[in-house]
Amino acid sequence: MEITYEEFLPTATNNLKNMRKKIINRLVYFLSKNQISNYVSLIVAMIDKSCFLIDGYINCLFNKNLTVAGLIVRAQIDVCMRVYGLSLVENKEYVCKEILSGKQLKNFKDKNGKQLRDGYLKEQLDIVLNKTKRVYNKASGYAHFSNVAFSHCFVNLNGTKLKLQVGHIKESDEKHLIEGYDVMMYYLIFLCENLF
Repeated sequence: MEITYEEFLPTATNNLKNMRKKIINRLVYFLSKNQISNYVSLIVAMIDKSCFLIDGYINCLFNKNLTVAGLIVRAQIDVCMRVYGLSLVENKEYVCKEILSGKQLKNFKDKNGKQLRDGYLKEQLDIVLNKTKRVYNKASGYAHFSNVAFSHCFVNLNGTKLKLQVGHIKESDEKHLIEGYDVMMYYLIFLCENLF
């Protein structure tokens, strides 16, 4: 039996808020045991970003804003790719220091000499988190002008006519928002379990 969007919404928002608290609590615990380092500073910034992404996703659920929700999912995957990418480098502290001074992770290589570009990070994270490549590519449709944008503003009426809908919430958006919620939780759980 499928639940309605109205039934889904309170549980989903509560779960996202609880995940936000859990991530912050893990950070507080970690900070109580460790000194501030470049790595810790970068992780703090990534947690901060994830907290705001959670808040934004909750707003998108209430407003049924699928476009921004897709962007948020993509951004959360990016956070996880970068956290995971840091585990692939030889000198994590040095790389974090350089990132904090303005360099990007893609300027560095992993232990095997591979450049830490998004495509490579996506493939590496896919080894640990199955379906990352597929989900990342789908979420990228919200970040770039793609068929996602086109298909959202046109509705096929009867096979011969299209109806234009700009700035209109479609019934199918609810299904995609629920799918996006599942993806957000999947990557937030990964982040929480792999921060330190």
